[in-house]
Amino acid sequence: MKKLLSLSVAFIFIVLAASTLLHAEVTSHYCSTGAAYVDIGSTQQAVEAACGKLRTEAKVHRNITEEHPIEQWFYHYQDPIITAPGEDEVVELTFAKGKLARIRVDTLEVTHSNFCPNGGYARLGQTQSDVRSTCGSPLRVIRGTQTLTSGKKQTHIWTYENSKFEPKTVFEFQDGKLTRIQHKAK
Repeated sequence: MKKLLSLSVAFIFIVLAASTLLHAEVTSHYCSTGAAYVDIGSTQQAVEAACGKLRTEAKVHRNITEEHPIEQWFYHYQDPIITAPGEDEVVELTFAKGKLARIRVDTLEVTHSNFCPNGGYARLGQTQSDVRSTCGSPLRVIRGTQTLTSGKKQTHIWTYENSKFEPKTVFEFQDGKLTRIQHKAK
């Protein structure tokens, strides 16, 4: 009974591992037709030379997304005309790609401000070092990333079915370069 149970567990493990592999995304693929590997970054010509004549092709438009580091700097500022004594306004500066991209004074978004504790002046487009030299060190800094969509790009999708026993291989290209390889169960 123990042996049967351990064989059943082993079989289930093998089936789960195989099903995971059948839907795997990989960075390299061996094409038996041309006895060669193709990798992410290969050209369409290199894939066709290694894997043989194209089986099916589809063209789709995909969003292009990019991750950009951002930093938010926070200052406290007391405007003698607007704020009550003892109250501070929160000034938030957001930097993207090393340049000042947004200035918020409390909830108001502005293009420039003289909020700096030492009376300095900050404006959109300044570098972090310019702002630091003008306004001093911030009280708080938050670092993160921002995902931006910068348009759509045509993606060519090539699908190869090598044999009825192997999973389909799907290659995706952008600008003539291989960007994604997937193995899919039939």
